Amino acid sequence: MAVRVDNIIAYIEKNYATDISLEDMAAVACSSKYHFCRNFKKITGYGPYEYLVKYRINKAKSLLKETDISVGEIAEYVGFGSTSNFIQTFKKLEGLTPLKYRNYWKE
Repeated sequence: MAVRVDNIIAYIEKNYATDISLEDMAAVACSSKYHFCRNFKKITGYGPYEYLVKYRINKAKSLLKETDISVGEIAEYVGFGSTSNFIQTFKKLEGLTPLKYRNYWKE
């Protein structure tokens, strides 16, 4: 299963900006959704969707630090369906809004 998890992680890293479903990830792993989720979490410590969201947020953090792209454009670029969902998720995981995060690094 480790090779398959590596394949899934590579798949996420290549396609994180698209609408990836659990079914898509399980298909890449050649496994049922249930079996895939259980093994992915056992190996990585994260559920597959949780891993995807964290990956997207980390990409967004880099863009916030290194560019002046708007928060809305970054949300779209990293695969969030809406800016408000991106802001809520970012704040939940990082403890501050994307704009405050950017301003922290610009000071």
